[in-house]
Formats: sequence, C-alpha cells, structure tokens
Amino acid sequence: MNPFPPEIVDIHTHKWPSAHAIFNLPSYTSAPAASEGRLFSAGIHPWDTAAPLPEELWQRLKATIARPEVVAVGECGLDSRRGATLEIQEQIFLRQAAIASDAGKPIIVHCTGAWHRLLALARKLPGDCPRIIHGFRRNAALARQLLDAGYSLSFGEHFDPEALRVTPAEHRFAETDESSLSIEKIIDLQQLSLREFYNKSIKL
Repeated sequence: MNPFPPEIVDIHTHKWPSAHAIFNLPSYTSAPAASEGRLFSAGIHPWDTAAPLPEELWQRLKATIARPEVVAVGECGLDSRRGATLEIQEQIFLRQAAIASDAGKPIIVHCTGAWHRLLALARKLPGDCPRIIHGFRRNAALARQLLDAGYSLSFGEHFDPEALRVTPAEHRFAETDESSLSIEKIIDLQQLSLREFYNKSIKL
C-alpha cells in the first residue's frame, strides 16, 4: 500500500520540489510557514547525531511532524561512517520511528555500512509504520532480505537493475534525491530497465 498522496511521484528530494515531490528538510529545520502546497519529510539524519540531542529538539520535531504538509519522517537511520556510535544512532532511529507511528506517517530510511543492524532492527520497529529505504543501490540479494524484513525500497538515478526487478511494484518507489535528472527521466530509466528484462524473458 502506498503511504503517500496519489499525486506524489518523487518521494525524496533535496531540491525545492514541484507539487509532485516530497522535500527533505535538513535536520532541526521546520517546514516553512508558507509551504505553497509543497509536501515535506522531517527527521534527524544520522550524520547529525554526534552531539547530544536536547529534549527541546525532540519536542520541536514532533510538532513539525504533526503538521499535515509533513507526510514522512526522515531521513533517519544508520551510518557507520558519520555521526554518533551505531548504538546511539539505533536509539535515535527507533525514537523517530515511534514518533512516525504515533503520527501515522512512514519513515524514510538512510543506511550506509550498517545493513545487518538495520535488518536486526526491523523486529523493533512499529508494525504499523511503513519504512522505505531511500537511494537503494545495493544488489538483489540484499534487496530480498530487506523486503522480507518489511522494508520497501526507493530507487534513484543509480540502481542495480536486478534489485529493481525483484522489488514488487507495491514496494518500489522513485526519487531524485540530489540528482540533476528530473523524476520523469529517472522513472523512464527504471521502466526501460524493467522492459528490457521482460523482453529478454519473453524471447527465452
């Protein structure tokens, strides 16, 4: 089931979006008062977890997430290369997932170098909280593991064709992230990859 409004085709972008995209707010930033019909995601990126997070920040984040134009929480997740220790990042990630569940909104997940820990955390995430891994570039074997653990996958400009193919349509999303390509071009690239695979399958 798609947790986003039906008009959304780009679920994660860092470029000021059209009416068909979700703009990712930098950590600690609230949605602008005049959103001009745009939609947003808000959360604490794992890169921004090195310093302690005061309770006032958490309350401000909850208030931001409660706004109707904020339709997702994130990006949040785990990164073995930057930020706090992975143990602390896990606690911050789970707290954001709980906030998302209370608000009835999905989470947009960032993961670098901590896939085994993210898979293990799947059991601790709220069952009613859709979780979508953004910018997935890894292989089909990991894609299957993540799908089996309840994650959906979002693909951008760069993707593994086989990982794209093994991801069911209802768990497959598209995004521009920081790409210079339009979301229409990115979707075209993904659809071309799928068509090439199916055409080869028919010929076989």
